[in-house]
Amino acid sequence: AVEDPKAENKTLVFKADTYGGVIVDASNIPSSPSEFEELLNNSIEVWKAQSKRGIWITIPAEKSEQIPVAVRAGFQFHNANDNKLTLTRWLPETVASTIPANASHQVGVGVVVVDEQSRILVVRERGGPTAKIPGFWKIPTGIVNSGEDLHVAAVREVEEETGIRIEFEGMVAFRQLHGFTAEKKSDLMFLCKARPLSEAITIQESELADARWMPVREYLSLQLWPEGSAVWMLDRLGAEAFLQGRGDDVPGPRIRDVPLFHLQQLPLLRPLAPPAAAPATAA
Repeated sequence: AVEDPKAENKTLVFKADTYGGVIVDASNIPSSPSEFEELLNNSIEVWKAQSKRGIWITIPAEKSEQIPVAVRAGFQFHNANDNKLTLTRWLPETVASTIPANASHQVGVGVVVVDEQSRILVVRERGGPTAKIPGFWKIPTGIVNSGEDLHVAAVREVEEETGIRIEFEGMVAFRQLHGFTAEKKSDLMFLCKARPLSEAITIQESELADARWMPVREYLSLQLWPEGSAVWMLDRLGAEAFLQGRGDDVPGPRIRDVPLFHLQQLPLLRPLAPPAAAPATAA
């Protein structure tokens, strides 16, 4: 038999990332564990010789028998999403790994919607910790989906939960909370301001026990959170973003001059190349 001189340079199908690493094409991972193991080990040697850095492999659930193969080859779990698992391996032995850790935060939105009658849209949750507190009302909130802009998430969450269509106006503030999720990830909550485009409420019964329009001053008079706490501050900032110039009869201390941040959608472009150096001139 004549050996294929190119066999020793055969690798998994991949594309190079922008940091000198490798992203393996998941659709071309062999179904046979033995074939995958041989090809993976050969690929690692080739990529080491090419001074590649981090390797990323995403294995779909239907090929989960390949996960132990990757672990034996030195790969570590990075993240899981839906029906797939991503593993990584850092190749340089004398340089510390720069592969970023799995996402450290989840991102959510809270939406303050106040109508022309100074009524705020509030909800009572069907599940979760606040559902156990009688008479606990809160603004609509929810998680931002992967690839979803903040303003799109705000519009979607309010309509999903209450049936109210809104026009996003801006962002009032945000808060950060650590150890918030079951995986102890941190949480970023962006407080948004919006104007209602409809009035009739249709609650999402799987999520909510009730929803209503409540006078802003009544909402601020509810003793829902300890004064000075993060959520207390967000409640007041959100409500007072609407009440500026409408009188000083708001219960509790005032927070003056609430700023409103407007989101801008700008293209993400590649950096510009430096200008060519001028040719040297003879003295």
